[in-house]
Amino acid sequence: EEEEEEEEEEQKGQIIGRVCCDSSDRQELQLESSDGSRVKLELRSVENEYSLFPGQIVKCVGANPTGYCFVAKEIDCYYFKQIKQEQQQQIQKTEMLLFSGPFTANDDLMYEPLDDVLHEASSKNPSIVLLMGPFVSDENINHALTSNITYKQAFEQIVMKKVEAFAKQYPNKHVVLVPSVKDAFHRYCAFPQPPFFETSKCKNVHFVANPSAFEVNGIRVAVSTCDILKHLSGFERGGKGKTTTEQQQTDRMTRLCSHMVGQMSMYPLFPPHPDAKFESHDATVPLRVGMDERVPDLIVLTSDLAAGGWKNALSGNKTMFVNPGKVCRGVNAGTFCKISSSSGENFAESARLELHKL
Repeated sequence: EEEEEEEEEEQKGQIIGRVCCDSSDRQELQLESSDGSRVKLELRSVENEYSLFPGQIVKCVGANPTGYCFVAKEIDCYYFKQIKQEQQQQIQKTEMLLFSGPFTANDDLMYEPLDDVLHEASSKNPSIVLLMGPFVSDENINHALTSNITYKQAFEQIVMKKVEAFAKQYPNKHVVLVPSVKDAFHRYCAFPQPPFFETSKCKNVHFVANPSAFEVNGIRVAVSTCDILKHLSGFERGGKGKTTTEQQQTDRMTRLCSHMVGQMSMYPLFPPHPDAKFESHDATVPLRVGMDERVPDLIVLTSDLAAGGWKNALSGNKTMFVNPGKVCRGVNAGTFCKISSSSGENFAESARLELHKL
C-alpha cells in the first residue's frame, strides 16, 4: 500500500500551458506546452470553479498516469494575476459618459442619435465623453450612394462637424474617439487598430487606438471596440468544480470580463473569432496595452451582450468592467453609461454606474 501511495505521489504534478481545442472535436480540450507538445485535459476531477477557453494560459495541478491525459484536480484560470504588483494611486472626483456606436440608424445618414448623445453630454458635467465606433459602417452603403457622399466625407462633414461644434462650445469637456473594425472609412480595418488618421483643431478632441489606455484624473482607463465578451462566450467552457458552493460561484459575465486581467490581454482568445478581423502578425504588445504599467481601474468594452457593469473577480475588486450598450440598435434608440467616482484610492469601490436609455 505504501509503495502504491508513493507511486501515486510521483505521478502527481503541475503543468503550465495553453488551452487548445482538438481540431476534430471542439468539446475536447488539450494543454499545449512551450515546446508545442499537447496532452488531453480531463476535467471530471476538478475541485475548484473553472472557466476555460482556447488561448488561455493556465496552471493545472493533477496527474498524468498514462502520459496522454492530464487529470486535473485544480486549475488556476488566472495565471498572470500575481505577476505584476498593483500600484495605489490617488484618484480625483470624476464623471464620465460612455457611448458606443453606431451613432445613426441603419436606414439613414442623418445622425440624429449623435445629436442626442451630444445633448446628453452638454446637459451633464463629464470630464470625458467617450465615443466608441463604429461611426460610419458598411451598413450605411446604400444611403451613402444615394446621398452621393463617401464614407470618409460622412465622417468628416457630418460626424466630426457635430463633435467639433460640441467641443468648441464646451472646452473643458474632453471627447475621446475610438475606432472600430466596422468603420468603413478607416484605412486600417483589422484589429488591433491605430487611431483615426484625422486631426482636429479642437484641443479637447482626442483620437486613440483600438485597444488603448489613458488616464483621467488618476483613473487608468482601457478601452476596446472588439466584442471580446461575445467571442469568449461562444468558446468558454466552465464548471463549478466538486468543492465550490453555490454562494462561491462567480456569475458568467464577471468571469468573462476577469479573463482580460487574468491573462493580461484585451483579447485573450486564440485563435481569434473571424468577426474580430484579427491582424495576422504578432499583436501581443498592442493587446497588452494598459496591463503592463498597472492594472486598469476601468475597462470599457463594446458588446452585443447585455449592457451593464461588473467588478473584477480578481485583485480585490480593483477593476470595473463596463459595456455601455449601443447608441442605436437598427432603427431603435439604445443605451449609454454614466460613471461617477469620488476621490480616493479604490475606483471600483467608489464608482457609481448608471445605465440610461437615450
